[in-house]
Amino acid sequence: MGAKGGPITVNTICRHPRYRPDAVRLEGLVRRVCRKCDCTSAEVSIAVVGDDEMRLANRHFLHRAGTTDVISFDLSEGHARDIEMLVNAEEAMRQAGRRGHSVDAEVALYVVHGLLHQLGFDDTDAKEARRMHAAEDALLRESGFGVVYARRRRERATAARPSRKG
Repeated sequence: MGAKGGPITVNTICRHPRYRPDAVRLEGLVRRVCRKCDCTSAEVSIAVVGDDEMRLANRHFLHRAGTTDVISFDLSEGHARDIEMLVNAEEAMRQAGRRGHSVDAEVALYVVHGLLHQLGFDDTDAKEARRMHAAEDALLRESGFGVVYARRRRERATAARPSRKG
């Protein structure tokens, strides 16, 4: 699946048998993120994979064991950005089920997160993480996916509070 139009090109390929992303909706999301980050020329490739492929990529590229939600790479050589990412559909299905939102919303979170990393955001310290996650939720909300990341924080806070039973 590929989508073109203007200086931002988005290519989506799905290598997962049980999930089919909405390539048109992801293209719109990628374009919105690029615009918000003043990126006017980019080729963004998204591969939707499963745990096995993500586990291999995580070990090969990041030297980490296990699977993860998204891995993104900036392969740019010159003016236009060339960004590639792997998005884990199986992790999205697990998390969406736990969090009570759609798999599409979870995949969209992973796409935004991976793209923001390549466009200058980081989440290595608490202040930067808050800034990045607020940007993620704003972009997801503006794109019609709703608030995804902040919902997780609220759930963790609620789960950490002791219950009051009479």
